[in-house]
Amino acid sequence: MGAMQVKKNPYVEAWVAGRETLEERFRFTPRNIRTALLFGVLVPYGIYLLVAHDMAESKSTDRPEWKHLKREFPGVPVRSADSAQHS
Repeated sequence: MGAMQVKKNPYVEAWVAGRETLEERFRFTPRNIRTALLFGVLVPYGIYLLVAHDMAESKSTDRPEWKHLKREFPGVPVRSADSAQHS
């Protein structure tokens, strides 16, 4: 089996050669810059804003008068701020 010839796929070889020289062939174009800004800056910042907003919302529902808004799961005891102070 060691003496068998391997038939190379020209499409795979072209793809590999293209990947090896990517840094030489890459050019900054307005489209590339927009894509980099979108996925490198705006998307992470948008995710940060969503998480920060959600965290602010969850802190505001920790108030005792808003206990009825908390989710309750069957069989899981609910810990509140009142029960934590007494223990």
